[in-house]
Amino acid sequence: MILLYIVYDFNYDAFHNDSELIYRVNLLGRMSGQEFNSCYSSAPVVSGFIREIPEIEDGCRIAVWEDIIVKYGEDAYTEKKVLLADSNFFDFFSFVLIQGDPKTVLKKPNSIVLTESAAKKLFGYTGRGDNRPIGKSLLVGTDEWACTVTGIAENPPRNSHFHFSMILSMESWDYSRSTAWASNALLTYIKLNENADWQSVQGKFPELVIKYIGPQVQQFLGISIEEFFEQGGAYGFYLQPLLDIHLFPTTDNDLEPGGNINTIYLLTAIVFFIIVIACINFMNLSTARFSGRAKEVGVRKSLGATRKRLMLQFLNESVFFTIISMILALIVLSLVLPQFNLLSGKQMSVELLYNFQYLAGMLLLVLFVGIIAGSYPAFYLTSFIPVEVLRGKIKAGLKSSGIRSALVIFQFTLSIGLIICTLLIYKQLNHLQNKDLGFDKENVLVIRNVEALGTNKQAFKEELMKLPQIESASISNLVPPDVEYSDIFRPRGGDEQDHGFNYCFVDEDLLGTLNLTMADGRFFSREFTSDSGAVVINKAAAKLIGWNNPVGEKLQTFWKENDEDVREVIGVVKDYNFQSLKKEITSLVIFLGAQGNNILVKLTAGDVSRKIELIETKWKSFAHGTPFDYSFIDDDFNAKFRKEQQLGKIFFVFTGLAIFIACLGLLGLATFTAEQRSKEIGIRKALGASSNGIVKLLSQEYLKLITISFIVAIPVSYIIISWWLKNFAYKINIGVFSFLLGGVIALIIAILTVSYQSIKAASKNPVESLRCE
Repeated sequence: MILLYIVYDFNYDAFHNDSELIYRVNLLGRMSGQEFNSCYSSAPVVSGFIREIPEIEDGCRIAVWEDIIVKYGEDAYTEKKVLLADSNFFDFFSFVLIQGDPKTVLKKPNSIVLTESAAKKLFGYTGRGDNRPIGKSLLVGTDEWACTVTGIAENPPRNSHFHFSMILSMESWDYSRSTAWASNALLTYIKLNENADWQSVQGKFPELVIKYIGPQVQQFLGISIEEFFEQGGAYGFYLQPLLDIHLFPTTDNDLEPGGNINTIYLLTAIVFFIIVIACINFMNLSTARFSGRAKEVGVRKSLGATRKRLMLQFLNESVFFTIISMILALIVLSLVLPQFNLLSGKQMSVELLYNFQYLAGMLLLVLFVGIIAGSYPAFYLTSFIPVEVLRGKIKAGLKSSGIRSALVIFQFTLSIGLIICTLLIYKQLNHLQNKDLGFDKENVLVIRNVEALGTNKQAFKEELMKLPQIESASISNLVPPDVEYSDIFRPRGGDEQDHGFNYCFVDEDLLGTLNLTMADGRFFSREFTSDSGAVVINKAAAKLIGWNNPVGEKLQTFWKENDEDVREVIGVVKDYNFQSLKKEITSLVIFLGAQGNNILVKLTAGDVSRKIELIETKWKSFAHGTPFDYSFIDDDFNAKFRKEQQLGKIFFVFTGLAIFIACLGLLGLATFTAEQRSKEIGIRKALGASSNGIVKLLSQEYLKLITISFIVAIPVSYIIISWWLKNFAYKINIGVFSFLLGGVIALIIAILTVSYQSIKAASKNPVESLRCE
């Protein structure tokens, strides 16, 4: 199952023709000590690169609009994501266009291509040959652009690093014709010539930055790009291979949450650990029951069988068992895969493994596991001398040596390590879910697409405030954890350096709606008309600039080309998390403005569903058919680390599986030990030993091994979890409790496993075991 997960992730974007020649142009910069790494670049980058670098064969730009209202007739709904793409989109990538000409479907302004699923939702599309959607007109966005359907595309493959249901022509957007190299709102993909070296191509980017970005830095900041670099600033482009985007994410704002090669490493380790544990069980049980097989080996050798032939027999048996196990595993996989897809958030299918490459890989895995598991028993059991075996003079060998104990220690070290890591993963996720964000996230509803209300937006908010179930409401263009807009600001006073700050526009009620805390000064107020030209900053911004008393200081923006736009700082808000908890709190500038597309609503405690119904009723009276789209802020934060939550669940399941397999082996060894020592147990009981004493005698050996395993597992699991925690800005204190708890859990499981057989052996009547003596 994990193998399927790994194969699924490694196949991302491999369906594109020439996928190894396609790269994305990413942006890497630094300003005032803060680095930014973005997958977005500017509109003229692709044409400039193609013109200046002959190794680049072609390029394609993509933009993303989120939460877009789509209307057809009386029907309307919110499309979570609409792509805009250049006219060569279907030639550049390998997405399949069912209807329409790939060269012209996105050529004209206001042309739109639908996927099969979108066409079915809007027009009842029935499949190939159904031309009803073509030529139909849709109203897109709050401005209700009239867009004509020009094509139908297949639904994007599940293993694409971005998905879509609608693609609007890039020509529909005026920004796509911008000549500003420093305004970044598009994703740029390029295709290199077959003989091109991508590192050589990337080495030409710095010259183009100076050539094209330099004049714009001079124009807007009033300094040369060389001076900008001397101040510690950085600005440049780099290439990321298409096939690396999913598993090797380098940017903070990808189109969709990607995978992570570290997750693949962890899951590969789990696969290896489980296989090793199973192999150890096979070795232990095979060699533990050596006496019966030893006589068989002695007889066969006395009849002329060679050691080589006997070894081959044992290896064949092991491989046969492994083949049967693989067949059963595929059957189980087909039954539980739907549940595993829900657990992992994937959409995997068993058919993915049904090709020559992966079937050959599975066959090699079967042979490898079979040979490894059967190797030691084959070498050990065939080493006996026939005469000594048949006379009963063979030594206990592995039974009395430390090798089997070492194998038990090894497999329980792996199991305990998995238990500890699982406990710490859940501890970290719980820490993130309960972390103090610096504001009150409970019962805060976010209503999207309020720009669709037009001039009635403020009236709608006022109507909401009349409901007794609502404590407060505020209009904002961006809401946590997605306050991602950033721009350049220059303090007047302080360090006088240009800084890259995040920013957002809000109204006067945000402070009360999110229960923010002021550290200095005041928040925006309707009592001060001058606040339209003021700003509020957070403590991180004040600290970065070097302002000890920020209130009354000035901050300049570069939004007006001819006139200076200088704002007065009227307040400082205490730092709060306005982005993902994977990031530390950065600088934030808050502007006053009611042009936002979101309304944050603070609900009173109690039945949430009833309150949502009341709000939706108000919405319908204002929205005139526009769908009611909302979310809760706490859910939005949780969604930012959903991948980690899924990983925690996978760890839990497979940790349980590893422990179960290890305990099966331990139970088998305990059973065999009890059988081998049955006469000893009978004699001890005949001499007056108690059942408790017998249980202690049989169990203490294994308890010692588990204790040693626990000691070995501590540093291993500490290294692994410390490595995983590097992905988070806010980490738990690892401490000792989870290690102790993991050890106690493993010890209890082992005691229960061994004690069952020990109690059974201790309760046996000694007459039965000594009858033949």
